[in-house]
Amino acid sequence: GQTPSGILLGQAESLLLAQAMWDHGCDFGYNLSAQNISWGDCTAWNPALGWDFKTLEFFCPTSCSCDRSKANSACPQPKGVTCDELRDCVFVQNTYACRGEVPSLPGSIDIDIPSDSFQQPLLLVLQSLLAETAGVAPAAVKVQLEDAPPPPNRRLRVQNFYFEIFLLEAERNQVEDALSSTSLDNVTASCQMRLQELVESTELSMVSSVSVQSFELF
Repeated sequence: GQTPSGILLGQAESLLLAQAMWDHGCDFGYNLSAQNISWGDCTAWNPALGWDFKTLEFFCPTSCSCDRSKANSACPQPKGVTCDELRDCVFVQNTYACRGEVPSLPGSIDIDIPSDSFQQPLLLVLQSLLAETAGVAPAAVKVQLEDAPPPPNRRLRVQNFYFEIFLLEAERNQVEDALSSTSLDNVTASCQMRLQELVESTELSMVSSVSVQSFELF
């Protein structure tokens, strides 16, 4: 059987590691390195720890830069794909639904915004608004920013948002009809109303400048 020294192998280091993980999450490595404590790296633990746990990639895929190039690593792979590839999926009802596996309806919305600070709030606003209009769960809607340089000498700039609605239970024709029958004025009014609850108080006066310029289904 194991000797007492074998049982206690790396006990002190393990306690420091556990405390650092509790205090700093996936950034614990910086804290230990500052204390000159060697814990290993994303792909291997320091042998002094004396354990055979899953490596850090599995628990901290973002910190360990898990992407398509690391398919044969310990990086988590829900549905057999990497976290990077899961960006093409949505998580609905405790399961992943991915592009190509379920039908989806893509489109884009161009919105005049007074400041870049409105980008993130509008991502949330559009997700809830599109879901409500389409009759689907908000989790079934992906919305992302499309890069667009600000035009010169213009107080407002047009920000393009790309969206995709995953049709897990909804009928495509019904969703298309619901979205197509919504006027730009109604979408603008809904966006402004929802933004009132999300933007900083100092920006409330700019909400009225937000205006939807186009709404297109692909």
